This record gives sequence, C-alpha cells and structure tokens, in this order.
Amino acid sequence: MGKRTFGGRGKGCGCGIGCGCGCCGNSALCKFCLVLFNTIFLISAAAIVGIGIRVKVEKRFVSLQDLVDHGLGDSTLTNAGLALIGFGLFVVVVSAFGCLAVYRGNKFLIFLYVLCLLVIFGCCVAAAVVYGKFNGEIDDSLSNSLKKTIKTYKEGSDNADDWDNVQTWLKCCGSKGPKDYTGVKFNDPYMFVPTTCCVLTNTDADHPAPQNRTQCQMDARMYIDGNITSSHVLETTGCFTSLQDIIYANVATIIGVGVTIAVLQIVTFFLAIGMCMDPENKYRNMT
Repeated sequence: MGKRTFGGRGKGCGCGIGCGCGCCGNSALCKFCLVLFNTIFLISAAAIVGIGIRVKVEKRFVSLQDLVDHGLGDSTLTNAGLALIGFGLFVVVVSAFGCLAVYRGNKFLIFLYVLCLLVIFGCCVAAAVVYGKFNGEIDDSLSNSLKKTIKTYKEGSDNADDWDNVQTWLKCCGSKGPKDYTGVKFNDPYMFVPTTCCVLTNTDADHPAPQNRTQCQMDARMYIDGNITSSHVLETTGCFTSLQDIIYANVATIIGVGVTIAVLQIVTFFLAIGMCMDPENKYRNMT
C-alpha cells in the first residue's frame, strides 16, 4: 500500500482542523499568526514576571507576604510569588522558542514547542481548577492567618511594621476590622488600635498623620465595644475585605485576559500541529 499523507494544498486535509494539518503548513499567513500569537504570549509572560518581581520587592507586598506566612507558619505566599516568576520566565522561553521553531520550519522543534504549549495550558487549567474548588478554604486560611498575627502585635516589632504598611496601603484596620485588636496591649493605655487604623492625611506608614488622633482612638473603643458601627476618623473595613474588594473590582478584566490567552493557546496549538504535519515542509521527517 502507498504511504499515507495528510493532504496537500487546497484539498484533503484529512483531519478537519481547517487551516492546519497540511492545509497551510507553508502558508505565510499561518506562520505570521504563530509569530504574532507567540509575541503576545511573550509580552504577557514578561508582564507576569514583572508583577512577580514587584510582589517580591515592593515594601507593602512584602509586608503582606510576611504576615500571611507568619500566620500560616510556612512560606506559602512567598513561594507563590517565586512560582509566578518561574512560570512567567518559562512562558517567555517557550514563546521565543516557538518563534524560532516557526522561522526554521523544523518539525522536531515545532513538536517540542507543541509539548511545551500543552504543559503551559495544563498548568493554567490546573491552577484554575484548584482555586475554583478550594476558593473558600483559601480565603478562610488567609483571613485567619492575618488575624492570628494580630494577637502577637507589639509596637516596634517587625510584625507591627508589617501591619502598619498593609493598613496604610489598603486603608483598613485588622483582618476583618478594628475588633481584631481586642485584647492587644499598647504602650499608651488610651490606645486601642494602631495609629495606621485611623483615617490618615498621608501615606507614610513610618510617620502616619491621623486626621484626629484622639477621636480615632475614642471611636475605636466604642467600635470594639459595639456602640458604633462606623466612623469618619477610623478605618472600619478589614484589610482582608479591602484586598478582596480590589480583586473583585478587577475580576472581569482578569477573567477576560485569561480566556483570551487560553483561546489563543488553543488556536496556536492547532496551527503548530498543522505545520508539524505538513507533508510539503522541507523538514518532512522529525530528525
């Protein structure tokens, strides 16, 4: 029997993928799309690396990581930042490799690129599934870990500095609110929450300037005792709640970008498969 091929130009693709599997393996448009999509992946991955680095070096993010890690008793959040950087770098390398594979037209390189695409797509799907399944548990764990560190709050300590940075950044107080500071002892007997829990006129965590320091502490006492539910000089929103609000406010953008990237990955996968199976490619054998 004759050797089976996967179709030629203009007919008989043999696999129903459309612009792939031999139909456009040598097409300039096909190669252009692959290079374009890989460029988008590369830029997106570079942005992920940049975000990861920022999370690792910017003071306010470092403070949040320290608090969560201290509360959990491990380095979960710190390792998550490193994983973000590592994943971004891997995607950068794969994207650059994909451009090279398409430019060379080498089937073996394209085959390796397809395998890398599968790994990336699998990681994204796994991360989405894990977060979707354990979303509630993750939220509770983060909230409880933050609240746990408040119990060891001591003015002048690294723990206190971390809380001051986070509270100034998010304009919040405690994990769920000022009541988290119930039982915490301050040097000033008339102090019930850190100064950074007050509504500030600046954003300097090291030298916070409350609108009304005295009224803030009075309101804090009444809030903790349940006599008031709001204040114009005291931040009554918890830091975990503020963090959730930031995430929820951008969730549509996050989902939109994620879905777009996922679709481009799928299209890129099939285009790469098409090039790899093109019988007219000069690199017919994967050698």
